[in-house]
Amino acid sequence: KDLSEEVLSGVRGRRSDFSHTKFGREASRADFRGAKLVDTSMVDANLYESTFDGADMRNANLENAIVSGASFGQYDGVWANLAGVNFEGALLSSSDVNKVCKNPTLDDEGKGALGCKD
Repeated sequence: KDLSEEVLSGVRGRRSDFSHTKFGREASRADFRGAKLVDTSMVDANLYESTFDGADMRNANLENAIVSGASFGQYDGVWANLAGVNFEGALLSSSDVNKVCKNPTLDDEGKGALGCKD
C-alpha cells in the first residue's frame, strides 16, 4: 500500500492493518494502538505524539522520523513489538528514549541506534 501522498495526522488506525505500507511525511498525533505495522516504511515521517502501544511494528523503518512524544508501550497487556525496527537517525527526546528502551521487544540493534543504557 502506498500512502506516501496522504496526510495521516490524527488518524484513528487502532487495530488496523497497515503492514507493508509506505507512509508519507505527516502522521502526527495518530492512534495506531494494536495496529499491524509490519515492514512499514515511515522514513522521514512526522510521528510526533503518535501512539503505537501494542502495535506489531516488526521490521518497520523509522529512519530519520520525528518520534518525540510517541508511545511504544502496552495496549491490552501487549507490548508494541519493536523487533527489527530501524530507529537510525530518529528524533526522540532523552525521556522518550528511556521509555522506548524499557520495551522488552526492542532488539540489540534498536537499543544501539537509540543509545539505550543497560
